[in-house]
Amino acid sequence: WVKSWFVLDDTGVYYMKLIDDNNASPGIKFMPKRDMIKVCDILLCTVRELPENTKGLNGCRFCFEIISPNHKPYLLQAPGPIEYKRWVNGIRTSIEKQLVHGKLHPDGRLR
Repeated sequence: WVKSWFVLDDTGVYYMKLIDDNNASPGIKFMPKRDMIKVCDILLCTVRELPENTKGLNGCRFCFEIISPNHKPYLLQAPGPIEYKRWVNGIRTSIEKQLVHGKLHPDGRLR
């Protein structure tokens, strides 16, 4: 497993990519810069919950897949049951909002 950070809003799922900052002064620690890379458009993806006994996952708890026609499935693991439900329900709610209403809140973020 590689620890990565993802963000969900009403339009899609994003991966937080670390940006190499060559201009940083040596010896001085700054907050690393990150760029948001869109993984999938919310209308083109779906979420699949994976039970702990899923073959090949060796007891992976709180795992789910984001499936998109443009990429291989992304296997994600939430840190706990509350975050797991928030991710799964958040993706499903965002898809439903887009299908039913077809418009976003001005900042595109979940409420």
